[in-house]
Amino acid sequence: MGESSASEATAASLRAAPEGASDTRHSAVGWPTVLLVIAGVLVAYAMYRGAAPTLHAVNSGQRLRAAMTIMSLLVWIVAMIGTGHNGRRMRRCAWSLWSANALVYLVTAFYHPVWIDKVSLWYGGGATYFFLPTVVTILMLVELWWSNPAKIAARNARAQH
Repeated sequence: MGESSASEATAASLRAAPEGASDTRHSAVGWPTVLLVIAGVLVAYAMYRGAAPTLHAVNSGQRLRAAMTIMSLLVWIVAMIGTGHNGRRMRRCAWSLWSANALVYLVTAFYHPVWIDKVSLWYGGGATYFFLPTVVTILMLVELWWSNPAKIAARNARAQH
């Protein structure tokens, strides 16, 4: 049974489930939970560190700089929620947001736009925070790939045969 047929079988069983069926999958546990906690602490620290510069940027008319700092935090928060969630739409949202984060880190590692403040998680490829945002982003993408329900079903099917 190939990986695509395993995912098709999983999708077919989900579509055929009765309306009152419940999802028995667990939320993120183990190293994904540790990774989510590290990301949460990083976001909380970035919020603390960026509050005064962001307010100063707003008051001095640099609204784009402030908006980019706030947007980087919001992207991280929604991506973390999507990573810890089991739903298909939230996982897709997390995939797209972590991928966008990785792209932003790649671009800002070589190009330092003036509209991204140094306190932003996106500045310099995460350089302000010792590149921890870049590492966490890559690990989150690995986690999403590894915990893909279709891949888990395929691994379980191979283990049973």
